[in-house]
Amino acid sequence: MNKKTPLISACRRALPLLLFSLVLLYDEFLLRLFAGPGTFRSPQYAILTAVSAGLFCTLITSFGKSFLRSLMRSILLLLSAVWFIIQTLLNRVYAMYFPAESIRTGAGGVASQYSGLLFRTILLDIPVILLY
Repeated sequence: MNKKTPLISACRRALPLLLFSLVLLYDEFLLRLFAGPGTFRSPQYAILTAVSAGLFCTLITSFGKSFLRSLMRSILLLLSAVWFIIQTLLNRVYAMYFPAESIRTGAGGVASQYSGLLFRTILLDIPVILLY
């Protein structure tokens, strides 16, 4: 007989609910790790943000048919990875994080002056990008 234990079945039900929270927490800790020393002073805010944003993403992707839910999960996970990769690379080049509007406008045209440094950082940080 192949009976599932209650613990295994509970983990299988809970894992999809925690998927986004765990992924966002992993991304946040990678971002803090590559930001340099002194960024782990207060990880409780990162944990709180990752869990709440993860639960919100889980709520968004819990509606619809199975294929649509799977597609929305994949798109949200890809977008979060791209966001954290961009923030990591910008932090390594400019030593600061950028809000979405500043990324879109290139920080008012100032970022274009350092485009060579940004491209060099992207090429050198391919292993960092692969971690996301």
